[in-house]
Parts: sequence; structure tokens; C-alpha cells
Amino acid sequence: LEAESVLTQEITVTATRTETRIEDQPLRVEVLDQEEVEEKALMTPGDIAMLLNETSGLRVQVTAPSLGAANIRVQGLRGRYTQLLADGLPLYGGQTGAIGLLQIPPLDLGRVEIIKGVASALYGSSALGGVINLVSRRPQQSERELLLNQTTRGGSDSVFWLAEPVKNRWGYTLLGGAHYQKQDDIDGDG
Repeated sequence: LEAESVLTQEITVTATRTETRIEDQPLRVEVLDQEEVEEKALMTPGDIAMLLNETSGLRVQVTAPSLGAANIRVQGLRGRYTQLLADGLPLYGGQTGAIGLLQIPPLDLGRVEIIKGVASALYGSSALGGVINLVSRRPQQSERELLLNQTTRGGSDSVFWLAEPVKNRWGYTLLGGAHYQKQDDIDGDG
């Protein structure tokens, strides 16, 4: 018996919702890998806004700062035309304007998959602008992380993440967090 080398190819689960190579996807898919996610998380650890804002063709538009609500504009189209997914499933009903995007911590992200342009044939009418899929980290070993963040405007975040592989392809993760925003009466009218 002789050893035989086997070449493996990168596989991702995205546009067709099946495992295919990136170059065989019917739609152009941009993948922000875990290394890039972690790099941006060091700069703004409390949310994923910077990660998305620094991607070409994407703009995060804050709609309600006190609630942490924001829209994601893909190639200039309004946020309601962007489908937001978590592990391939619609996040918060799929309406990006109703979520606290500025409060989604990047600790649990393994990668971000972005489809710019019409993807409504696969994802429905709210994907006219594009699709953003937030893919969770898969635990390979026992991990624990704690994040404490303080802003200059009196806000603070605390997030913890723990992961534990069980066996083979099974494992569990737990993500929890809290956000506090100091109330300021700017004009003094109560």
C-alpha cells in the first residue's frame, strides 16, 4: 500500500443552500473569513457595524441610535431590500430595519457571506438588494471569551461566549450579553 495525496477544495454553504465550491456558485459570493472578523472585532468589539461598513458596496445606516437599530444598504438600495440571515435562516423576521444591528457582537461569528445584487429567486422578495449571511463559529475546542466595552457616550456592553465540542461534528455554544446606555437630557427639559 502506498500513501496517496488528496487535494481538497474550499467548500462553503451559501447561495444555492448546498455545499458547493465558491467558484461554482451561480451568484457572486464574497466571504469575510474568521481572521478578518476577529481583526475588526478588536477595533469595535461591541458590534458588527464596522465590519460591514468597510466592505465595498455596503453601508450601515443608523436608524435609531438609542435602540441600536440600523439598516444595511447594499449598492445604494434601501435596507428593506437586504435579507439578513443567521446560519442561512432569516434573522429577526428578515427585516434589517427592525434589528439592533449595532448590538450584534462579533464574538460568535465564524464568517460573513455577502451576495450583492438580486438574490430574490432563492431568498424571497426582501433580497432585491442582496443577502448577508452571518455564519456562527463552530467549536473545535473548549473556548471561553469575555468582552467588556465602554463608549465615550456613556454606553457599555458586556458579552460572553463559550463553546464546547461534544463529539465528532456536534458541539454547543452559548452567547449572552447586555447593553447599557446612559440617559442624557441634552436640552434640559426633562
